[in-house]
Amino acid sequence: MGAVGAALGTVAGGLLTEAFGRRSIFLINLPVGAAALLFVGRLLPADERGRDRAAGRLDLPGAVLGTSGLLLLGYAIGAFAAPATLIPTLVALSVALVLLAAFVAVQARSTAPLMPLRLLGVRQVSGSAVASALVGAVHVPTFVLLTLYLQNTQDYSPVRSGLAVLPVALAAPVASRTALPVLAERFGAHSLLWAGLALQAAALAWFATVPATVHYATDILPAALLLGVGLPASFIGVTAPAVTAVDQADTGVTAGIVNTAQRIGSGLGVAALLLANYVTGTTGHLAGLRTAFAAATGLALLGCLLALLLLRPKSPVSASVRPAPAVPVRR
Repeated sequence: MGAVGAALGTVAGGLLTEAFGRRSIFLINLPVGAAALLFVGRLLPADERGRDRAAGRLDLPGAVLGTSGLLLLGYAIGAFAAPATLIPTLVALSVALVLLAAFVAVQARSTAPLMPLRLLGVRQVSGSAVASALVGAVHVPTFVLLTLYLQNTQDYSPVRSGLAVLPVALAAPVASRTALPVLAERFGAHSLLWAGLALQAAALAWFATVPATVHYATDILPAALLLGVGLPASFIGVTAPAVTAVDQADTGVTAGIVNTAQRIGSGLGVAALLLANYVTGTTGHLAGLRTAFAAATGLALLGCLLALLLLRPKSPVSASVRPAPAVPVRR
């Protein structure tokens, strides 16, 4: 469903932009967020144990420091595209690093940390978090760059450019309900991760060689279908090794760490790859697009390597996406 949402969000963004202007793509998050808050308590089962542990223990300093540091870091990366603002950019980068260092220090001392550092000492958790950040840094910029290119050079409308990635949303649930469960059972979650990233690398390399004038059926559709299989494989493969390597009581926060890492990777990946696009060519045009997609291909291949090195299971049982015996984590 994460892969479906990524593709459908691009379609919805095109519809909203064409009908109400670009600002509507940000405002749409308000009713969506409100609906989520309204229904989550009714649709998800209560977790009494988690409620008892979390009651009155919000790590507000950690939340403020971590969010502010990441916000400034993303801003600084993108701002390097404007040489005239180099000094303010370097200041923002320095402040971001100080805030993130303070975040780590607060997490180390907090009795109820937002991100328990002890969990990062578990190889599967830290490895999954890094791999998840790379998954985010690869797939979100793909949709951004592709739609910019189609609109700026191929005269696609916002709606048409959004529909161009709709095959991702169609292929993802089919793959998730047919081949991926069988492959996960047979080869394990970590194999799904590196295979999914390899498929994404192939799709990105395909986009990196896109011609000046595209023919959708031959230049866009094949890579979109590869993404439609590779994305859900990556999403499954990046989470299962982490949550099956910790105590049951830590599975929620562990999943939160892995998913947050993906969101961080998404934001920083968009900033970095758009910067690469800008430096090597006009944003959304061919030269910059090829460079950005080549860089994204490298990130996907790096994720494959990390999955092979850090997430390889110690035994066949721990490789399965089925619940495995919990490995105690020193508190």
